[in-house]
Amino acid sequence: MVANPMQKMKRNSILIGLIIGLVVGLILCVLLYMFLQNNGSIGTKGGQIVSVAVLNKTIKSGTEITEADVVMKQANSQTVPTDATNVVVGSIAKIDLTAGTILSNNMITAKDSQITKDSRVQEYNMISLPTQLAAGDYIDVRLQLPDGGDYIVVAKKRVQNANASTVWIEMNEEEILTMSNAIVEYYVMAGSKLYATTYSQPGMQDAASPTYTPNATVASLIYGDPNITSQISDGQGRFSARLKEIRNSRINSQLSRYDETGLENLETSIQEEIESLKETRQAYFGVLDSASQETE
Repeated sequence: MVANPMQKMKRNSILIGLIIGLVVGLILCVLLYMFLQNNGSIGTKGGQIVSVAVLNKTIKSGTEITEADVVMKQANSQTVPTDATNVVVGSIAKIDLTAGTILSNNMITAKDSQITKDSRVQEYNMISLPTQLAAGDYIDVRLQLPDGGDYIVVAKKRVQNANASTVWIEMNEEEILTMSNAIVEYYVMAGSKLYATTYSQPGMQDAASPTYTPNATVASLIYGDPNITSQISDGQGRFSARLKEIRNSRINSQLSRYDETGLENLETSIQEEIESLKETRQAYFGVLDSASQETE
C-alpha cells in the first residue's frame, strides 16, 4: 500500500518536532545545571565538593562572627583555600574581611574572652578617648604619671559603646577594683593622664600584660574578694615582685608629692565626674523622650 504523501509529511513533522523538543530540553537542563553551580557553589571541576563559610558582610578585625554574618556554600576543594572552614560562628576575625570572602582557619581565631559571673559593663567618663574610637574596637587603658611613667591598667577590652566623652567596656571584678584605684590616683596627681589606646589588628594581637599594680589596700582586697572568679596569685602578673617594686619606688613617691593638694583634687574631680554622669543620663532620657513623641 502506497503511503499517503500528506501523512508521511505529517509524521516527519512530528518526528522533527520531537527531536527539536528534546534538544531544547537538553540545552535548558545544561543551562539550569550551570546556573545552579554558579549560584549555589563555588567551582565543581575536579576534586571533592566541600562545605565552606562565605561572609555576606564586611567584618572588622577583632569582631565576633555570628550566624547572620555567613552563608554556607558548596565548593570544589581545588578552588578554595586548603584550610577553608565551615566552623566559624563565635570566632573572632584576625584581620579586616570583606563580603564574599571564603573563610579559612588562618583568618579567624577562637573567641578571646569568656563571660564569667563577675563580668560587668562599666561606664567611664574620665578616660581620654581616641578621636575615632567606635563600638567594637579593643583598647588598653593606661595611666601616665607626671614623671613620664606610663602603666597599663587594663588590657584589650572590647568597647561596647562610646560617645564623645564616655566609654562602656566589659570588665571582671579584679579589673574593676584596679581601675578604681587608678582613677583615684589620676584624680589626686595633677598632670597625670588616664587614656585609652586602640589595637591596630586585635584579631591577631594578644592582650598586653598589665603593668599597673594597685596599692597595698586594694591589692589586699583583691586577694580576698570572693566575687573574683579568676585565680589571683601574689607574685604573678601585675602583682609580681618587679611591678610591686615599681609601685613602691615610683608611683607611691609621685603620690607623696600631693599630700596637701591631693584630697582637694580628688574631691573636685569626683564632683565633676558625678555632674558629667548626670548630664549624660539627662541627654539619654531626652533622646528617649523625643523618640517616644515621634512614634505617638
